[in-house]
Amino acid sequence: MSDNRTVFERENIDLPRGMQPFIDPFEDLGAVARKGKNGWFFNFHGTSEKGDVITFTYKIYVLTVMVGIKPVVMINTVFSITNETTGWHQSEEKFYPAKKRGSVNFAELGVVTNYGELNGDYDEMHLTEILIPWANIDLKIKGFGNILYNSFSGQTRMGDSVFNHYSVPEMETTGTIILDEEEHQVEGSIWFERYTSDFGKGKNKNIEDNYHWLQVNMTLDDSVEKICIISSVDNITGREYTWATILNEDGSNMAVTVHPLIENTREYWESEVTSQRYPKTMVAKIPCLDTELEITTAVDEQEVVSEAREGCRYAGSGYFKGTYKGKEVTGFCALEMNGIWE
Repeated sequence: MSDNRTVFERENIDLPRGMQPFIDPFEDLGAVARKGKNGWFFNFHGTSEKGDVITFTYKIYVLTVMVGIKPVVMINTVFSITNETTGWHQSEEKFYPAKKRGSVNFAELGVVTNYGELNGDYDEMHLTEILIPWANIDLKIKGFGNILYNSFSGQTRMGDSVFNHYSVPEMETTGTIILDEEEHQVEGSIWFERYTSDFGKGKNKNIEDNYHWLQVNMTLDDSVEKICIISSVDNITGREYTWATILNEDGSNMAVTVHPLIENTREYWESEVTSQRYPKTMVAKIPCLDTELEITTAVDEQEVVSEAREGCRYAGSGYFKGTYKGKEVTGFCALEMNGIWE
C-alpha cells in the first residue's frame, strides 16, 4: 500500500478526462437492472500475522436471463485462493438461481450468495464467503486513490461482445481468512473491478468459443501508478490484440498498445485435470513508454475447474520485474486466463 495515496472520495476523482467514460463508478456500483450481466471482481494480495503471503481472486456474477417473458436471476461465483508461502491452493465455481440460495439488491450494492454476502460502498465494503470445508473469508474493504477506466473509456470490445469495465486498484483490506481450519488475521490490498454487459446474440454469442484471453492487473511496489494489460486471441484468425490501460499518479488514464503478449511466452504449466496449457512466464513490451516487464506466476496450480471445458480458467497471483518508463521496477499482479488454452 503506497504512502502517498489519497482517500477515495468523489471530488478526488471527478477530474476532466477529455472523454466521458461509458460507466459511472458511483451510480453503477450496485447491480444495474438494464444489463444482463453484472460482475464484481476482487483480487486480494496480503500478509497474515504469521507472515504468510495469501492471495485470492473472487468473482461474483449476477446474470439476468429471460425464460419466456419472465426474467430469472442467476448467480455465478468463482473463487481461487492461494497461500504463496506454503504453496496451498483451492478453487471452486458455483452456478445457481438467486431465488433459491441468494438475493440481489438492484437499488444499492448488495449481493447474497449461497454462503456469503457483499454489501457496502467505497467507504467500506464487507465481503464474506464460507467455502466449506476448506476456507472462510470475512473482510472489510476501503477504497483509496483513483479510478482506472479499462481501455481509457471504460468500454472493452472482443468481437461482437462489448463490456463496460472499470477498476479501483487500491482498496485497503483487513480481516480474517481461514484456510483448512487455520485462522489468519490479514492486511493487504484488493484490486476491485466492476463489470457490466449484455448477452451476445446469434450463433457466436459465447465469447469463449471465439477467443481465449488473459488479463494482468499490475501493482508497482514503489508507485501509485497501476497497469492493466488485456490480451485476446481470435481463435479463428489466430490474431492477438493486446493493450494496456495505465492509471497515472495524477489520476489520469491512458490506453497504449502492447506488443503481442502471448507470443512472448517463455514457458507453460499444463493442468493434469483439464490438459489446458497456461503461460507461466511472459514479457510485456510497451515501446511508447520505454517499458519491458517480465511477468511470472507465483504458484503453478491456480486453475479453477468448471463442468464445461470452456469455463475453466486460470485465476491466480504473480510477480513482475523489469523497466517501466525507463526505470527499474518490481511489483505483484493478479492474472486471469479465460477460454481454451491448448
